[in-house]
Amino acid sequence: MEPILLEERKEPKRPVVITVICILYFCFIALIIPALARNTTTIKSLSFLMITIYLLITIICMIGLWKMQKWAVYSFIALTVLAQVFTMATGNWKFTANIIPTICSVILLFHLKKMNGYGES
Repeated sequence: MEPILLEERKEPKRPVVITVICILYFCFIALIIPALARNTTTIKSLSFLMITIYLLITIICMIGLWKMQKWAVYSFIALTVLAQVFTMATGNWKFTANIIPTICSVILLFHLKKMNGYGES
């Protein structure tokens, strides 16, 4: 009788560029949260709520990217588009503020095939 071997799932190797993106975004979030908390006038506004939601979704996306999940790429791109639409609607859109998320979105799309699908881990 042969022993039953459990199928070992192989995690895809995370490219260095995705590691750098995740680390930079985690650092960005770590710097933004205390700055938001100190600004008491911002806390009572709709912008504060939107920024908080943006940061929470970004954290979730970065965790997913760290684990090489495809859903995180799609979520990050959708978040980037929604953030640009929101800033345009509020009159706060700046080209320079959208360069990094757009470049990151293109890079993530380039590496999408290396990532796990929805049901995989």
